[in-house]
Amino acid sequence: MNEDTTQSHVDEGARYWNEEGGHNWVAHLDQIESLIAPLSNKSLERAMPQEGEVVLDVGCGGGATSRYMAERVASSGRVVGVDISSTILAVAKERSEQISNLRFEVGDAQTMDLGMDVFDLIYSRFGVMFFQDVIAAFTNLHRALKPAGRLMFLSWRTAADNPWMQRPVTAIQEIFPPPPDANPDAPDPNAPGPFSLSQSERLHQVLQAAGFTDVQVEALDDHIRMGDADHAVSLIISMMGPSADQMSLATHEQVTALHDSIRSIVSHYDTADGVAMPCGAWLVSARA
Repeated sequence: MNEDTTQSHVDEGARYWNEEGGHNWVAHLDQIESLIAPLSNKSLERAMPQEGEVVLDVGCGGGATSRYMAERVASSGRVVGVDISSTILAVAKERSEQISNLRFEVGDAQTMDLGMDVFDLIYSRFGVMFFQDVIAAFTNLHRALKPAGRLMFLSWRTAADNPWMQRPVTAIQEIFPPPPDANPDAPDPNAPGPFSLSQSERLHQVLQAAGFTDVQVEALDDHIRMGDADHAVSLIISMMGPSADQMSLATHEQVTALHDSIRSIVSHYDTADGVAMPCGAWLVSARA
């Protein structure tokens, strides 16, 4: 991929997250936090931010993880939350106005100047899978860590490990034909997206190439809990992100077919406590 193509993809990603993607995320922010809370809590416990430390939160979104870190590092420490979406960061700033040791910056952690030997801990909760040049991005993060500083992040495992994401996507593809200009070739599994870091071997290769040592990759398994079946169907459809363009042009028959398909999917995961769909992630740690 040449430099111009890479930059165009970066620009398109920024546009999406500052426009429809960002607004959709904000509309469902609290629901998203609830859905991924089990994995989020495990990663934060393992990150162990200490009083007085300086922490970078990459892809911080609405700032929940940043606020947690700010409380743990206390007044003698500080936290910087970085996200590409000014739309989402506006909510993070609003919810964090009274926290003096926390600030937010709009930017792409792959390319922005994060300084050198600044941070004791760099953390990310599902925010590192969308870099256009993943080795360049992690090299930039490595540069920003203090010697022996810690890296800790969550990334999704494979689509097969995450039916809560993959099965609705498959349903959409079956109902909505691809646009005429769609690339007929199989997608690049390493292209930016939720599953770009789904392979343990690639995680080791990328982080070692970026200069990290003591790379540890641990599988986490849990469930995405969506409430009752009606709520689960509504939630899944409302959170379909880029597929919203297809939905806006859909016929009544297509919309009905999609609802029926999603309802059939969630019925396989309906329990006495509501819909619980399996999810799988990597908890990754390394040292500078």
